[in-house]
Amino acid sequence: MNYYLAGAGLLVALVGAIHSILGQRMIFREPRGRYTGILWATWHLATVLSWGVAAILFWLARQNEATIRSLAPIACAIAVSMAASAALVCIGTHGRHPGWAALLGVAILSYLALT
Repeated sequence: MNYYLAGAGLLVALVGAIHSILGQRMIFREPRGRYTGILWATWHLATVLSWGVAAILFWLARQNEATIRSLAPIACAIAVSMAASAALVCIGTHGRHPGWAALLGVAILSYLALT
């Protein structure tokens, strides 16, 4: 088992769950306007997508090293997209939202699995 990939999978699954739970409690407590439905769906879409990424990372983690190396572009794409996501959150919130650190953690763990 590749523990970097397993850790990345666990971290991104937790980020998704925490994002949905806290968002539901803090942002969507009461309907606010015309676009609330699409904002709600988009908010939770991030969780669904993060769980899909987590499933891929868990699957990769269970492969042997040769298979992981042959599938390195998948882990690399996840690492790059998570790093870009971390940058967006960090820039967009001026570093005040903790999500950027968790996303960067996923990026780093995914990258470390390739080294």
